[in-house]
Amino acid sequence: MSSNLRQRRFDNPGQLSEPLLHRDFEDDSDTCDNQGGFSLDQGKRRLSLEAVAEAIVYTWNCLVAGFGQCLVGYRAPPGILPAQLTLLQEEKLNKLRDSKGTTFDPSNPEHEAALRRLWRLSFPSRQLEDLKSEQWKDMGWQGTDPSTDFRGAGFLALENLLYFAETYPSVYSQLLGKVNGRRSEWEYPFCVAGVNLTFAMIEILDVADGRQPRTRAGTNFFTALSEGTDNAFEEVYCAAFQLLDSKWLEMRASYMEFPAVMGEVKKELQAALERAETLGEVERLLLGPRRP
Repeated sequence: MSSNLRQRRFDNPGQLSEPLLHRDFEDDSDTCDNQGGFSLDQGKRRLSLEAVAEAIVYTWNCLVAGFGQCLVGYRAPPGILPAQLTLLQEEKLNKLRDSKGTTFDPSNPEHEAALRRLWRLSFPSRQLEDLKSEQWKDMGWQGTDPSTDFRGAGFLALENLLYFAETYPSVYSQLLGKVNGRRSEWEYPFCVAGVNLTFAMIEILDVADGRQPRTRAGTNFFTALSEGTDNAFEEVYCAAFQLLDSKWLEMRASYMEFPAVMGEVKKELQAALERAETLGEVERLLLGPRRP
C-alpha cells in the first residue's frame, strides 16, 4: 500500500505555511500630489480618523443600547481592536490559545494515546506496528514519525483530526481514502493537509497570545459565530476540509499544486467567516449542498 502514489510524501511543506493573502498597494502618490495635493500619507490619516470615528460611534451606541447586547453583533472595522469579549467568549478564546500553544510531545502518554486513537479510527482493521513506522504514510503523514509534522499547529492539529474522525466518520473515511471524484495520480497527503488547515484557521482568526483577534474574521467568529456551541472551531475545520477536497477535484490538482488549492480554500474560508452571521451560514457558504 505504501507504493501507492497517493501516499507519497509532500516534499516541501514549508511553502504551505507562508502567508497567502498579501496586500499590494500601487504607489501612485506622485499622481495624487499632482492632482489636488492629496498624498498617500494624507489618505492613510483620513482612513485612520474615519476608523476611529466609527469606533467612537459604536462605543456610544453600546452605552445607550446596552453593552452586552452590542458585543454579540459587533464586527470591528479593519485596524480597530474588537470590543471586549464576554467572559464566555474569552473562555473559548483562551481554550483555543492553550491548545494552539501545546506542542505535540510523543513522550507524553496522553499525546501518544491520542495519536494511536487516530490510527484506530482511520484504519480499524489494521494493527499499528509502532509509533515510528512506514504505515503512517498511508494516512498522509510525510514520514515514519507523525510528531515531526505538527509544527506550528501543535496538539490542536491532532485534536481537529480526531474530532473530524469521531464526529463525521463516514465523511472522514471518504476523504482519507480519496474515494470521491476523479482522483489525481499524485494525491495530496491527507493528514498534512489537516495540519495546514488548522494552521490556516489560526492565522485567519488571528488567534494570538495576550490580545484579542484584530481581523474581521476573528472578531466575528468569537463574538457571533461561536455563540451557543463549544465546537465552532472544529465544525468550521470539518467544513473547510471538505471544501479542500472539493477544490482539489474542481481544480484537477496534482501533488505539487497543493499550495494553490490551499490558497483558494483560505480565501473562501476567510470570506465566509467575515460574512456569515451564524455557524450554519459558514457551513452553507463553504459546502452548499455537500453538508455531511
